[in-house]
Amino acid sequence: MNSLDELIEFLRPDTRLDVKSLALHHVLSMTGDAQSRNMITFHKSAINHVVDLAFNEREQKSVSKDAFFTLINLAADEICAKKLIEANPNLIKRLIEYVANEASPFADTACAVLSNLSRGKRNSELIFDFLSAANEQDKSNNNENTSPAKSSVSFEQLLKVFCTENFNKKNRLDYLAPFICNLTQL
Repeated sequence: MNSLDELIEFLRPDTRLDVKSLALHHVLSMTGDAQSRNMITFHKSAINHVVDLAFNEREQKSVSKDAFFTLINLAADEICAKKLIEANPNLIKRLIEYVANEASPFADTACAVLSNLSRGKRNSELIFDFLSAANEQDKSNNNENTSPAKSSVSFEQLLKVFCTENFNKKNRLDYLAPFICNLTQL
């Protein structure tokens, strides 16, 4: 585990680009193995660094894309997906808001992460509860204009994104349908 700690230190946003990219490639290659995925998901700072690299708008596009691919692979296993959600409680919110932003460059990969995260029933329940809370907040915001801007996207808004042709000009959002379908297991 000590060598993983050392590797994870190179995933910090302020690390030199070539070193960070190489470290991320190594972590991404590790996600192909179930034992390595499990080891990575037990490392909370590893998950947080990968999430930060994925969503950092100032990050090199290739780094963000590899970070999203790492998240896709980590979320492929139901147990690892649950650990991923637990390690970074804002992950669901960030993914959903990212998909709902029409200018997000990697919305397709974010949809794939959501699809993988929601495959298991328990994880679907967590995500659905999050979306339900957003729906309730959306309703209360419509009734009271004095409340602050809502902090998340409601399920209704997500369905509008799904039904809007060419919502994101650079992404087709193909994995949004399986994500929504996964929620129907509830």
